[in-house]
Amino acid sequence: MPALFIHDHADLTLAISPDGRWWVRGEPVKHPGVSRYLYKSLTRNEKGNAVVKAGLFEVPVTIADAAFIVNDIEIPGAGSGTGTVVLNDGSREGLHPETIRFSNDHVPYCKVREGRFEARFSRAAYYRLAGHIHFEADAYRLRLAGREFILSI
Repeated sequence: MPALFIHDHADLTLAISPDGRWWVRGEPVKHPGVSRYLYKSLTRNEKGNAVVKAGLFEVPVTIADAAFIVNDIEIPGAGSGTGTVVLNDGSREGLHPETIRFSNDHVPYCKVREGRFEARFSRAAYYRLAGHIHFEADAYRLRLAGREFILSI
C-alpha cells in the first residue's frame, strides 16, 4: 500500500468498497490499525460530504454502498432497549429500528454514527434480525423490547 501522508493529500483518494474495505490511492488497506484510524476519522463536512478529517485537512471519501457493515446485532430481552449493532470497525452502538430500510434487493440498512452514515447488515446480522420480523396486517413488523416497528420493505 502506498504511504499515507496527510501533508501529501492533494492526490490522495480514499474509498470504501461495498464490502466495507478501505482503499487508498487505488490500493486496499491491509493494516487493521490504519482501517480503524480511517473509520475513527470519518465524518461529514458542512456540505454533507463524507471526509476523513485529520487536523486541518479533509480528504474526500467515495463510498460505494454503505460506509459501515453491521457484522452482528445483539437483541436484548423485553423492556431492555432495542439492541446493539456491532460494526465492521469493531465499534458498538445502539440500534435505531426506525432507521431500518430495505434496498430493492431486500438488503437491510440502518443509520449509524448519529444518523450521519448508513450501515449494511451482513447476512449473519440480517438472519439474527429476521427472527424478530413478522408479517401482520399487510406490513412487515419488527418486534424488539416489547415495541413494534413497521418496516419499509
